Amino acid sequence: MTTEMESEVKRTAAGPLLCFIIMMSAGVAIFVMPASFLIAVPALVLFSMGYFIYYLIHTGQHKKILSGIIISLVITILVMMIPVFGWIALSLWIFYNILRSLKTIKNLLPGALFSAILFALLVTPGIHNFSAYSPSAQLSLICFIAYTSLTVIYCLRLNRLRLDTQTTLFKCSMMWLSAPMIFLLVVSIVASVRTAFRAQTSIIQSKIKVPQQVSGYMRGNTAVQGYTRNITQTITTTSTTLLPGSGAVAASAARSLGDTTSTEGLSRDPWHMNDVTSTDKALHFYRDDEMDTLKLGKFLTSLNASIKMPLLRAEDVLFYFDDTVFGSGARGVVITRSEMICDLGKAYKCFRLELSDIKALSISGSLNKTIKILTHHSAQHQFTLTQSNKGAEKLFYVLNTLIP
Repeated sequence: MTTEMESEVKRTAAGPLLCFIIMMSAGVAIFVMPASFLIAVPALVLFSMGYFIYYLIHTGQHKKILSGIIISLVITILVMMIPVFGWIALSLWIFYNILRSLKTIKNLLPGALFSAILFALLVTPGIHNFSAYSPSAQLSLICFIAYTSLTVIYCLRLNRLRLDTQTTLFKCSMMWLSAPMIFLLVVSIVASVRTAFRAQTSIIQSKIKVPQQVSGYMRGNTAVQGYTRNITQTITTTSTTLLPGSGAVAASAARSLGDTTSTEGLSRDPWHMNDVTSTDKALHFYRDDEMDTLKLGKFLTSLNASIKMPLLRAEDVLFYFDDTVFGSGARGVVITRSEMICDLGKAYKCFRLELSDIKALSISGSLNKTIKILTHHSAQHQFTLTQSNKGAEKLFYVLNTLIP
């Protein structure tokens, strides 16, 4: 049984492995033929851009960009309808979007610097071979070794984040696109400031009556006295009106795009980035953002009363699986940021296990699901969940994701 459990893959490595293959394909091609950087580097950028667009559409992130643009249009209409309130709202909205864009630029800077180093290592051998009389095999080898080392380090970091394959590839594509994305955000910020308001000049022509003094004159032998008459004149006036421009839309689009490119929270709360781990009451599975506090409270009351362990608080629980027949919640499994606690009643001995102590785990069974755990100290634990096979699979997925 130990050999079987050790053979189980305890972490999702497909994403980092794919990133490593893609990055090294470009590195090997340029090392073998330095001039191929003219094809390999653009191919990397185009692949990253293509996957970036695919990820936004696939995950529905493009809706955030559209919603931001719609909000900007609504605020622009308010400016026209309610001048005083509208101008204040428009100014605050543009300022808010610019601040968010600046924060995104700050978050993208490390990736931009790292990608700049990788780009430099990829293009340096090819540029040198074009400019020198004889190719330098030593320079190509040095750049290849440095590029390979940085690629390995980067992919190991991706592996430690324990993200799903799609999100891992998205992080990798964003690393390659960080520099052009920063440039795009800066241009958008400048454009939004310059076009926040626009002056509309209109020319108005109006006709007015103007008094004109007529001096006395002689008409034949008759003297005509001076008099005043009114004549019509056309007056041209220029009117300048300050109107909302396209700056709000540009700032909002840039901010929304920046929000979708940000991967700030992926490594901190990976369980919130995947719908697979969301609460599903039909499967007896609960996540902290939609927790059944009544059931969890019964479980914690029973747990804290039955075992001599440090008390577990409800706010510490990230996931909870209710394994009671009638849904009372008194028995089940909970997972925190650092440990898992299993209390299934008299059928199994209650145990509390640090996630960092888990070496491997497996799940099996058709009628009911049995989860087997092997620790780094060669201790073995197993328990069977009877109320929902799919819920048990969700619990197994969470464990497999959170173990370091």
